[in-house]
Amino acid sequence: MREILFRGKSIITNEWVYGGIIAPYGEEKYYIINNTSDLSELDADPVNPETVGQYTGITDRNGTKIFEGDIIQVDEIEDPTFLVAWNNDDAGFELVDDGFYLPLFGTISGQNIKVIGNIHDNPELLEVPE
Repeated sequence: MREILFRGKSIITNEWVYGGIIAPYGEEKYYIINNTSDLSELDADPVNPETVGQYTGITDRNGTKIFEGDIIQVDEIEDPTFLVAWNNDDAGFELVDDGFYLPLFGTISGQNIKVIGNIHDNPELLEVPE
């Protein structure tokens, strides 16, 4: 069974929180629910909706989970820095670099990928040097 996992930056602590997601109908608020089997320990962290990203199901060569919004380097490609994004038209995750799109699944092995940051904490990693 695949792992369904989301992350988002807590509005309260500005730290990343991980778990399930709740987006109440008619509201522009999102909450990350911690993964626990003990309902007395259930916690819902309000998160910045712009930072919410889903786990792709792939880990990089160091075992780091790759999420939507991560910035990765790919060993086999000349310009190796990409943003991991969701493509609604193709219903899948893709790697994006300045108008170049590459499907994440079936294209690159996790052994050739390294997470180097994310778009929210490290946007400068996607800037093109002058």
